[in-house]
Amino acid sequence: MSSIKKFLKQWRYFIGYVLFIYTSLPFVPIFWTRFIEPNRILNRFLPFVILFIIFLVVFYYLFFINRKKNFVSFVIIIISFLVAYLLIKKINISAERIHIIEYGILPFLIYTPLRQKNWLPIYFWVFIIGFSVGALDEIIQYFIPNRVFDVKDILTNTAGVFLGEIVLYNLK
Repeated sequence: MSSIKKFLKQWRYFIGYVLFIYTSLPFVPIFWTRFIEPNRILNRFLPFVILFIIFLVVFYYLFFINRKKNFVSFVIIIISFLVAYLLIKKINISAERIHIIEYGILPFLIYTPLRQKNWLPIYFWVFIIGFSVGALDEIIQYFIPNRVFDVKDILTNTAGVFLGEIVLYNLK
């Protein structure tokens, strides 16, 4: 298998996810204002429902697939989800609440291809790549009409990457 094919095979989920994030940038505000904001219940609770579903998936994995019974990891994962919940609750703009979740998924997609490289400090690079994707997201928004570059969004994206990485580390 050629090195390009091997690279694309290893990184396909990450590349697809990031391309989805970047290509949807012009359309998300339209979708959000047309379908999510008018529905007050959906607008208010969608991020919390998604976070709760991810929480359930993580604990299913932890107890039924991985069968890891480390109490400290369990507590750290719960604290990470509580911090994510509090951050989502604190964010005033409803569409921005999804960023914690959106970027919390990235570490899992980055870790998988990097774990095959034994010489890398994996968690450092997971964070750097996740941060770079979030920062580039905001830089791209600077050039898109009706979108805004905001340093707070970079911090929110980074918080999502960091929390996702904490959960990832404690699942391994």
